[in-house]
Amino acid sequence: MLYKSTERSLAKKTVVFIIVLIVSVIIAANALSIRETIVQAYFGYSREQMEFDESLATKREVTTVPQKIYVFPIRTEDEDLKTDSKRWVDNIYYYTITNMHFPDIPFNYILSTEGEVYGVRENPSTNTSTFSGQPAAILVGILMDGNVNTQQKTALQELIADLNSIYGVQKEAVETVRLVFAHKSSGDGERIPNRYEIRFAQADEDFINSISNAIVGVDYVSAPRVDIVLSVDDIKHDAKVQLGEKLSVEFTLRNDGTDPLVVGENNSLLLKTADDKDSPFAVSGVWPSLDTPILIDNMILKPGESKIFKFDMFASVLPGSQSQSFHIVDHDGNEIDGTKFTVDFAIERGDAKILEIKDTDTGYLNVRKGPALNSEKVSQVGVGERFVWTEKDGAWYKIKYSDSAEGWVYARYVREL
Repeated sequence: MLYKSTERSLAKKTVVFIIVLIVSVIIAANALSIRETIVQAYFGYSREQMEFDESLATKREVTTVPQKIYVFPIRTEDEDLKTDSKRWVDNIYYYTITNMHFPDIPFNYILSTEGEVYGVRENPSTNTSTFSGQPAAILVGILMDGNVNTQQKTALQELIADLNSIYGVQKEAVETVRLVFAHKSSGDGERIPNRYEIRFAQADEDFINSISNAIVGVDYVSAPRVDIVLSVDDIKHDAKVQLGEKLSVEFTLRNDGTDPLVVGENNSLLLKTADDKDSPFAVSGVWPSLDTPILIDNMILKPGESKIFKFDMFASVLPGSQSQSFHIVDHDGNEIDGTKFTVDFAIERGDAKILEIKDTDTGYLNVRKGPALNSEKVSQVGVGERFVWTEKDGAWYKIKYSDSAEGWVYARYVREL
């Protein structure tokens, strides 16, 4: 693959990256859509402004929430590059792709000696051959000509603060490392020519101290600071379902805001019943709880993007018209405007046989594994509840007491409907 001669000559410049291994890393895909309104103050160049030859890079779109930020030094022996940060960054891009055969530049941000931030891979792709089996991370390289200077410290502090506010990456997840490009090996341990992977090791003490001092003033937030503007549409489900069967529901969630929506474990979203009560259509063992069919986490949804979600409802009540409303709430239980929708459907009896639990001395009736009083108890059902029964054995009925479980109840305490 060829590129302009000036770019070729840049790629052949000698660049020494002081870089090396503690853990391998997956670069988070779509994870770095930084809001321009936040980073304008110190942002140097976006990837588009860098005018890289994009035909050289292979991009893969994956939505992974970053859990780590790795900060590392980048050094060169080329004195000309030390005085021209843009050429230096150009060199890194072309060298890592054409000489080291990475699918794309393996870093997300590079801080110049002037304190400018180069967003070289703001929307990176996961490259599992380079970073495998480890949490998704943001890689921030610092061009070094001596020690970390004041401009770089200021820019890094602002960048870390922004990444924390957008993705919720916490202080303990920001690590200072040293990077190394190691030759990749085949399954039998043979070195693969011109193929590399990134590994990490401990940075030198001066660099660690400089970075620690630079980011000590960052005011970390526990969850991303974004205005959540969502809508739910294109709701799909069958109009009818047989008693005792499942109704599949599908809907589209769209980010109508101006900020990327980053959902991690610290700010998960929930699809819940609109009245916050347990649903009679809950699918046992599948729904996170009886009022929550879906837990939404580990998702990045850029402005204008949509994602399809699916869940099942179990038709466990008597035949007839049914309705259940849902809405999406944030981590604190607050409803998100524009996300409420209703599933209207009909339950058909078909050939199903139904029984109702009569009064008992305890207010409940044991469900047993087999049709005998000495058989193991597997559940309990309440007075007045109704179930599909599938078999009768003497004084016992076999009922379907959840979408995937059956058991036996004593005939004395039930009546057929």
